Amino acid sequence: MSTYLEWFTPEFMEYRQVNEDEARFFFVTNTIIASLVSVYSILMYARLSHETEENLLLNEKMVRDQNHQLLKTNDELDKLVYSISHDLRSPLASVLGLVHLAERSDNNRELKEYCQLIRQRIESLNAFISKTIHLVRNEKLGQVRELINLPFLVAEVFKKLNYTQGAGDIKFETKIDDSFSIETDPLALEIILSNLVSNAIKYRDHQKDNQFVRLSASQVNSTIEIVVEDNGIGIAPDLLKNIFNLFYRADSDKEGSGLGLFIVKDAVNKLDGQITVDSKVGIGTTFKISLRP
Repeated sequence: MSTYLEWFTPEFMEYRQVNEDEARFFFVTNTIIASLVSVYSILMYARLSHETEENLLLNEKMVRDQNHQLLKTNDELDKLVYSISHDLRSPLASVLGLVHLAERSDNNRELKEYCQLIRQRIESLNAFISKTIHLVRNEKLGQVRELINLPFLVAEVFKKLNYTQGAGDIKFETKIDDSFSIETDPLALEIILSNLVSNAIKYRDHQKDNQFVRLSASQVNSTIEIVVEDNGIGIAPDLLKNIFNLFYRADSDKEGSGLGLFIVKDAVNKLDGQITVDSKVGIGTTFKISLRP
C-alpha cells in the first residue's frame, strides 16, 4: 500500500466556475443539439424506411410482372405447340392422301393435278415453318442496327415471294427513291415486309384484273414511314382490332396459321415503331409502319 502511494502522484486540474447564465446557455445549446440529432435520426430512419418500402413495392411489382409475363409466355407456348401440331399434321395428311391417289392412277392428267395439289400443300407447310422460325428468331435475337438500302431489301422480298402461289397474278410496285436508306435491324424489317407482302398475296382479289402490291416509303420529320398497300379482298371493320393477335385468322376459309401479322407486330415493337392498318372490304388494305431512324 505504501509503495502504491509513493508511486501515485496526484495531479490537480483547474476548473472554471461558470455562472448561472453560462450554465443556462450550455444547457439550452446541448438540448437544441440533442433535439436536432434526434430529429435528424428520425428523418433518416423514416427516409430509409420509405425507400425500403418503395424498393419492396418495386420488387413485388417486378415479380408480379415477371409472373404475368411467364404465364403469358406459357399460354402462348401452349397455343404455339397446338397450332404447330395441327398445322403440320393437316397438310402432311393431305399430302399422304394425294400420294396414295397418285399411286393408284395411271392417268397422266390426274397425276399432274395431284402433283400440283401436293406442291400447294408443301408450299403451305413451308410457309408455316418459315413463319415459326421467324417467330422464334425474332424472340431470341436482339437488335442489330445497320444502314440498309430500302429499295434493295424490298426487291429481295419480292424476289423470294415471286414464285409463291398466286404471286404471278399480282403486279409488284415500288415507289421508293433508289438512294433511300434507313438505319435499322435488317432481319426484323425483312420479316415485317415479307409477312405483309405474303399476306397481300394470300388475300388477293381474284375478280380484279389489275391486282397489285405496292410498297412506298418517305421521311416525315424524324420518322420513316413505310406503306404496304394492296387492292385485295380487304378486311371487315369488326375484325381489324384482332388481326395482330396470336393465331387469329380473319378469313377461316383461307389456309394459314394466324402467325404472320402477330410476328409483324412483334417485330415492329422490337424496333420501337408503330403499325396501323386501314382496310375496306372489296377495296384493299394499307399497312403503315412508322420507325425512328
